[in-house]
Amino acid sequence: MSFRISLHAGMFRVWLLVCGGLWVADTASARMGELPWSDRGLNLPPAGSVPVEEIPGVDAGAKRLAAAKAVVKPAPFQFAEPFSTGISPYRDGTWDALPDGGLVWRYRVRSPGATDLNFGFTQFRLTKGATLYIRADRDGYYQGPYTAADNTPAGQFWSPVVPGDTAVIELYIPPDADDMPVLELTRINRGYRDMFKAAAAAKAAKQGSCNNDVICPEADDWRDEIRSVAVYSIEGFLSCSGTLIMDAPGSFEPYFLTADHCDVTAGNVASVVVYWNFESPTCGQLGGGSLSDNQAGAELLADREDVDMTLLKLNQRPPASYNVYYAGWDASGIAPTGSVGIHHPNTDEKAISFNTNVLTTGASCILFQNTTNTHWYVDNWEDGTTEPGSSGSGLWDPASHRLVGFLSGGDASCSTPSEYDCYGKFSVAWDSPQGASSRLKDWLDPCNSGVLAVDGSDPVDNLVPDVLAPAGGQAFEGGSLVTIAWSNVPVICTMTVEVAYTRNCAFDTTNLFMDDMEDGTNGWLTGNAGSTHFWHQVTGSSQSPSTSWFAVDATTTSDQYLISPAVLIGADSELWFYHQYNLETATNVGYDGGVVEISTSGVGGVWTDLGSFMFQNGYDDTISLSYGSPLAGREAFTGVSGGFIETRVNLSGFEGQTANFRFRLGTDSSIGNAGWWVDDVMVLDPDTIPQWHTLGYVPSAQTEFEWPAPCLDSTSVCIRVRTWNDGEPFSAWSTSPVFAVTGSPFPDTDYDCLPDDWELANGLDPYDGGLTNVDAGAWGDPDGDLVVNLDEFIGVSVPTNWLSYPSPGLSSSTNGLAVSWFGDTGRVYSLEAKESLVEGGSWITVVTNQPGSGMLEEVPVGGSTGTQRHFRLNVKLP
Repeated sequence: MSFRISLHAGMFRVWLLVCGGLWVADTASARMGELPWSDRGLNLPPAGSVPVEEIPGVDAGAKRLAAAKAVVKPAPFQFAEPFSTGISPYRDGTWDALPDGGLVWRYRVRSPGATDLNFGFTQFRLTKGATLYIRADRDGYYQGPYTAADNTPAGQFWSPVVPGDTAVIELYIPPDADDMPVLELTRINRGYRDMFKAAAAAKAAKQGSCNNDVICPEADDWRDEIRSVAVYSIEGFLSCSGTLIMDAPGSFEPYFLTADHCDVTAGNVASVVVYWNFESPTCGQLGGGSLSDNQAGAELLADREDVDMTLLKLNQRPPASYNVYYAGWDASGIAPTGSVGIHHPNTDEKAISFNTNVLTTGASCILFQNTTNTHWYVDNWEDGTTEPGSSGSGLWDPASHRLVGFLSGGDASCSTPSEYDCYGKFSVAWDSPQGASSRLKDWLDPCNSGVLAVDGSDPVDNLVPDVLAPAGGQAFEGGSLVTIAWSNVPVICTMTVEVAYTRNCAFDTTNLFMDDMEDGTNGWLTGNAGSTHFWHQVTGSSQSPSTSWFAVDATTTSDQYLISPAVLIGADSELWFYHQYNLETATNVGYDGGVVEISTSGVGGVWTDLGSFMFQNGYDDTISLSYGSPLAGREAFTGVSGGFIETRVNLSGFEGQTANFRFRLGTDSSIGNAGWWVDDVMVLDPDTIPQWHTLGYVPSAQTEFEWPAPCLDSTSVCIRVRTWNDGEPFSAWSTSPVFAVTGSPFPDTDYDCLPDDWELANGLDPYDGGLTNVDAGAWGDPDGDLVVNLDEFIGVSVPTNWLSYPSPGLSSSTNGLAVSWFGDTGRVYSLEAKESLVEGGSWITVVTNQPGSGMLEEVPVGGSTGTQRHFRLNVKLP
């Protein structure tokens, strides 16, 4: 016979899984922002008066004709002629001084006959406050400003194209520059394909007329995938197509898939410029697209020649305004019954092509060596085609809308519509014995989950978990196991889920004022003094979940106000707010800065600075008396906060008064950085603030765990869940409805269901419920006998003596056998029996809820020769 004593059992374990980096911040690397300095009415000589340096011209028509007659080889499509040079602001061009003491350098260059120009800087480092523009000599077209935020580890910058044969490079250096920029122009690329289609002759050289504009109705089912495709340039004179693709964890790393024969290498990958949304505005136009949505720079991750694969990671996630899509993919190798290609034929506006026949498999159509079964073959396109410039573009399965290949080459064209194309297989590129540098799976499945197919997705910055359990209204016994469950968390191997609880769930209703900026302006007022800049709500950067107020750090004098609704101040009220700032500063002095003020006499009353009342993350420096800042001489937030920080202000001196708060940004007469963001503003009594206790962190793949509820004796308990990555949360909290937990009938300071006097008597800490030292709490096991402290207490044993745990005994009785144990007073016992632990069946009750008598308990259990039974004894508090 065997006996087993069974008490409360449970063990809580959490772990952290890490296997790579995650999330790249949005950075606008190309823009048409504030006007170049020469166009701001600052009495600079006009750009046309800057001496022009003439470099060798290009016969665009002859170049196009020669290219049309040339034998097509597997290579990127050429759209410009490179010209090597060596231009530096400190040797060439002209300098002019601005009224503020800043300097503007300009270099004007002309290549007769060029249809467009772009520039390669192989030495590039802008210092704080410096800006760079690339300006066409016509149509007011420019790109910039580029700033220190565009510096890269490669130390290079390659510009997007600007139209025409003449352009001006303009560099601005602020008067207080701590250092001089590094700028060396070594390449000028002279376009002859006419990327802007400005010349009548060039229009005849467009993509073939059989192509389908992606704006056309037949592309309606592919609106998402269309947004994932882009044309890109290499070294400013070569181009191919490529696709932004999803990864298995859903991290939205900007992975960009293209062809190996496009010749992107470690030596030239810094020169990659990607153009998004280059599409015809009208169906059938095959032209008229915009090149303004662009970004520069990438990193080479993997390439493989036989399957013709190259995987890049762009230096930045495409800005949200570009509205890109991350395409899904299928690495299974199963042949689709049809296919769709989305590409940039002739490096022109985006097109879509349709094939209704099953894909076949074969060797590469661009390599001579044996490449067995590395490629998909499209026998012919029923609608549309591909052309030079389409290389590297994606091939999709129409049934799943997942990408299965990338274009290597073929003979298909508008003039030969029945010819084939071959695409490198995604499934072959997925794995390789040569390792991560020659395959996709290490990058697209960094957690090695084994997934072979992923759906596409729009980018998501903030996923808010949904707490499913506790659902609210339940009452749990202290010490019992509570299942906490959630959903809507991305499965990302670098991410964990943080779970916490509090006994003060009334926080959202008892605080005096709270605004997370998610419900519009919500009573806030904005204003300024003598400028055109105002605070406004943005979604690009916030504490939680998506919206904040923002004031730009202007390059002119401005005084921008953001005023709260009226708030009644309590005896112990504090002002809490999250904010992030990047404001002009220098060593030991600020130039642009922000302050927080209070008025107890209305919006038009007297405003008092709250700096002296700040007790957490107060002001950084004093604003300079020079350059006309409206906050000159005052302490303020200035410089760089390094992300969102929380500032707290003591308001006890304003008890009983109704007040407005004002966030005020003052900028001086020159130079600006990014600005000031404010989010999650609260005025509250600290006593109402919930004390959240973190239960632990689990992998994002886990959606629930069991929590041993402490003895809280509280009807107001709730759980909150959020995702967490590399020590920084990037989703808002999601909080469960309120539930109850019963307390301990004896003094229990740390709410771990263990009496204080019992813990003291047994060497445990009555002030630590296990959050600091797990062995001190109810679920600790200091003697290692696999019996947790709570069970030792209920079983009346010693938690530090593994020999003390009680066992039931077997004895004879007048009716056969009896099970016996010592029955402690203050405990209730139940005994159950079962003939086999292996077979099914239920435990049979022998004794239920028998109070302990303080002496030996004996329960007859009968039995005869050959009978086998198992018994279990449960001990609990009354």
